[in-house]
Amino acid sequence: MERRFGSLDKWAGDFIASGKSAAGWAMLVKHPLNGKLYNVVSDEHAMGVVWMATPLVVIDTYEHAFYIDYQNRKSEYVEKFIDHIDWHEVNSRFHVHS
Repeated sequence: MERRFGSLDKWAGDFIASGKSAAGWAMLVKHPLNGKLYNVVSDEHAMGVVWMATPLVVIDTYEHAFYIDYQNRKSEYVEKFIDHIDWHEVNSRFHVHS
């Protein structure tokens, strides 16, 4: 994570920005050919497949996922999500697909 983004905080800032801009899904994925991590967004269920990439962290950013609890505060929703990521699981997914 640090090699790709510089620090966990820098990754989180980029992921929050991705989550705020996405009207669908924001994801941290691992590319199988170069092993690099990328934050990507997808705005449609069926059209947003990131081919060959392994999802490590995925958040639903459609309005139905956050509006009842957060109204228009989408960035707060994404920030709270980050606070609850199980990094042991992310690490496991990363290494399984190495």
